[in-house]
Amino acid sequence: MEKRDAFMFFRSFYEAASKIPDETDRAKYYEAIFRYALDGELPELTGVPAAMFTLTKPNLDKSWKRAEAGSKGGQSIKANSKQTVSKTEANSKNPEAIKDKGQGIKDKEFQDKGNKPPKSPAVGIQEQRFDQFWQLYPKKVGKKAAFNAWEKIKPDADLFNRIIQAVTAAKASDDWKKDGGRFIPNPLTWLNQGRWDDEPFTPVQPETPTVTTPRRDPMENPWKRNGA
Repeated sequence: MEKRDAFMFFRSFYEAASKIPDETDRAKYYEAIFRYALDGELPELTGVPAAMFTLTKPNLDKSWKRAEAGSKGGQSIKANSKQTVSKTEANSKNPEAIKDKGQGIKDKEFQDKGNKPPKSPAVGIQEQRFDQFWQLYPKKVGKKAAFNAWEKIKPDADLFNRIIQAVTAAKASDDWKKDGGRFIPNPLTWLNQGRWDDEPFTPVQPETPTVTTPRRDPMENPWKRNGA
């Protein structure tokens, strides 16, 4: 990536950073965004900042690609402008050619009217949030069904951050690590059951049985107890 002087900073970046309790981790997260977006440097992070940056990076990449496309589009517009000027100068010497060309444009507009493909809608906030959830969730099965469940939930910024923190914590748990992730629920099940509200499981230590020794009466005759 080439270095650049500016980039698009989304509100979701700020909302994610505000949920990081430790100020040092929050600063690392911000610095990672700036260094990657401006200089193209991948940061070396661990823990919560690493998880949050992993979710943010795809949006930075999309912003970078849009900026590059816009730059190329600007160059194309300049080239087309030069061509248009050249054609105008040529046509000014031939008025009949201008008349015929104008009629051809009108005919083409009439033929194409109503047949233009619909413009693709902009990616909404819920699609962006689901993409971040999907990238973080370790078991990637049933994406379409999981997205439909996400659409029903429509998490706001606060709930979205709770979901991200819950998945991050679950990935570090013994239950999700053992047997190669065998016990990780499908993302659809996890969403439908609202598993972000699960409380951390704390195993109960078994109690050690206490052996009680009967007390001996010091006044008792030991010979009598043995049947003597």
